[in-house]
Amino acid sequence: MVGDYLPLLYGQLFSGAIPIARVLVILLFAETAFAVGLLVLWVDERYRAVLTTQAVMIAGAPVFIWTADRFGLLTASLVLGGCRFAASLLGYVEARRLYGVQFPWRFAAKVSLVSLIMVVCLAAVRTMWPTSLLQAIVCTLLGVTIIAVGSKLLVVIGPDELALLERAGIPASPLLVRWLGGTRLP
Repeated sequence: MVGDYLPLLYGQLFSGAIPIARVLVILLFAETAFAVGLLVLWVDERYRAVLTTQAVMIAGAPVFIWTADRFGLLTASLVLGGCRFAASLLGYVEARRLYGVQFPWRFAAKVSLVSLIMVVCLAAVRTMWPTSLLQAIVCTLLGVTIIAVGSKLLVVIGPDELALLERAGIPASPLLVRWLGGTRLP
């Protein structure tokens, strides 16, 4: 939906930023997906490992600037996001080695399947309906609905996560917990 949101929020002048935003969304999401390893290293005060991973991001800064100058911002966004993802991945590998941290592949597969279904549906709607405020709102609501229904049908979130979600105090979390199959905690 970034292709719809950028022009609507900032005007057609920002349409050229859409590919850059898409690259950054994908790579920064991938970075976050593997960040648990880094968090474990931080908490256990494994600063050598943490600083080594952070050095990957810092070393990427001059490469980012050089790439932006030589090849443009799209390629530079690949460098920026790639360095951040590489640092997160290195942290995950180290946390796996030290503590046996496991990436939730089964969960990721379920989420990816639901997301892929959403992408296909939204892509179909977007080809038939030009970008407008109404189209963006409808597509966003459709996407949220597909994710909610798909998450329920594939049982993406288990009882432990539902209990955590309920305790988090996020607005409307009790409704979400009930929808996804949980029960209210005492």
